[in-house]
Amino acid sequence: MTKGILPLRILLMVVPVGLYETIDTSRAYECFRLASGKLLGNWIRVEAGLLAGAKATARARFQTSGGPVETVRCYLVY
Repeated sequence: MTKGILPLRILLMVVPVGLYETIDTSRAYECFRLASGKLLGNWIRVEAGLLAGAKATARARFQTSGGPVETVRCYLVY
């Protein structure tokens, strides 16, 4: 009886580790910038795990491209 249990224990220990490594938690967000309550420029698409990360990435990209950035809004792309 122990011969069948040992491989099962090994399988149960190895499979979750392999599955965890393949899970991708990043999501696509579309973001735009506002200045004085008006939309400026085009939408950009960023990849991030959370909305806060998407806003930070988008703000950095908008600032490097130039122009004013007061607010960044991002929406999850389904």
